[in-house]
Amino acid sequence: MFNNKRYLTRGIDERIPFLVHLKLWELIEEIPDRKRDYLQVFRLKWHNGILTIEHSQEVPHYSKTHTYVAETTEKTEKVYIIDSGEYSTMLLAEEY
Repeated sequence: MFNNKRYLTRGIDERIPFLVHLKLWELIEEIPDRKRDYLQVFRLKWHNGILTIEHSQEVPHYSKTHTYVAETTEKTEKVYIIDSGEYSTMLLAEEY
C-alpha cells in the first residue's frame, strides 16, 4: 500500500511546502506495510518556528506526533493521503 503513483491536489501544491510533502510520504513509509490503513490523516500546525505533525490512522489504530524546526508561518492544515490501490493522492481535508 502507498507503493504506487503519487499525486497531489492544487491545494496541497499551493499551501503546503514541498519539503513537507516529502516528509509526509516518509512518515507513511515508517509504518510497516501490513499495518497501514488506506487513509492517513495529518494535522499540521506551524507556530513560533515549529512545525508539529500529528499523524494518525483508524485501522489499525496509529497515532504519533512529530516536531520540526520550520518557517515562522502561523497556520494549521489538515491533510489526507488516500491509497486507492492504483495510485495515492495527497489532498487538503477541505478538498475531500
